[in-house]
Amino acid sequence: MMVTVILFRVVGGDMSKEVLSLEYGEGVASLLFNRPEARNAMNPAMRDALMAQLDSLAADDAIRTVVLRGRGGSFVAGGDLQAFAETLALSREDRRKNFRQRVSLSSGLVQRLVTFPKPLVAVVEGDVAGAGISIVLCCDFVLATEAARFSFSHARVGLPLDLGLSYFLPRAVGNLQARRLAMSAARIGAEEACRLGLATSLVAGNQLETGLAELLEGLVAMPGTAITAIKREFRDAASATLEDQLALEADLVGDCAATEAFEQRVASFVNR
Repeated sequence: MMVTVILFRVVGGDMSKEVLSLEYGEGVASLLFNRPEARNAMNPAMRDALMAQLDSLAADDAIRTVVLRGRGGSFVAGGDLQAFAETLALSREDRRKNFRQRVSLSSGLVQRLVTFPKPLVAVVEGDVAGAGISIVLCCDFVLATEAARFSFSHARVGLPLDLGLSYFLPRAVGNLQARRLAMSAARIGAEEACRLGLATSLVAGNQLETGLAELLEGLVAMPGTAITAIKREFRDAASATLEDQLALEADLVGDCAATEAFEQRVASFVNR
C-alpha cells in the first residue's frame, strides 16, 4: 500500500499547483509527475522538485527502490511547449542564451538519475517524449503498457536532442535506429519500443499493478550493497578500458564480500 506523504507545491497568487508527489510503501518510494493538463511536460519546477527528491531518497536507507510514473495517462511528454512559446518574444540571441541555460540546468537531473544508487523503475502508461524518454533511459527497469507511445519529437519543433538523449539512445537501440527515430521525429508504440530495447517489459494495463508489485518485491529483497555496486559497474563500463573495469570489479566484489549481507546470504545457501 502506497501512502502520499509529500506534495511539492508551486505557489502563484492564490493558486497552488502540485507538480510532483511522493508516495511511500514498504522499502519503495514512488515519485509521480503531476501536470496532467500538460501531459506532465517537464518545466523548471518539476525538474527542480525531482532533483531534490532524488537527493533525499538516495540518502534514505529505508528506501530500497524508487518508481517514476505520471498521473493522468502520460509519463513525461517532453518539454513545456507553452514555456517555449513564451521565449518567442525574446531576441534570437537572448533565446539562444535562454535555451543553453535551460538545458545546462537540466543536465543536473541527468547526472542524478545516472548516479542514483538504488534501482529506478519507470512505469510508462501513455505518452512519453523528449525529456521523458531521457528519464526512461536512465532507469534500470521500464514497464510499458500497450497504451504507451514513445515520441521523438525534438526535430518536429526545430530542436536537436538534449538531456543526454544523443548519448543514451544509440546505446539502447543502436546507431542506425537512433538516427531513424530522431531524424524522422518518429512515434512508436509499446511493442516496437520493447523490441528496440527502450522498455524491459510490455505489460497489459489490467496486469500492471500486479506486475509492478512483483518486480518491486524482488528488488526490495535484494542486498542493497550488491545492487549499488552492479549499478556502478554498468555506469563506469560506458567509458572504462577493460583493465580499468576488471580492477573496479575486483574492488567492488571485495567490498561487498566484506558486508553482513554477503555473510547472511552465503550462510543461508550453505545451510539450505
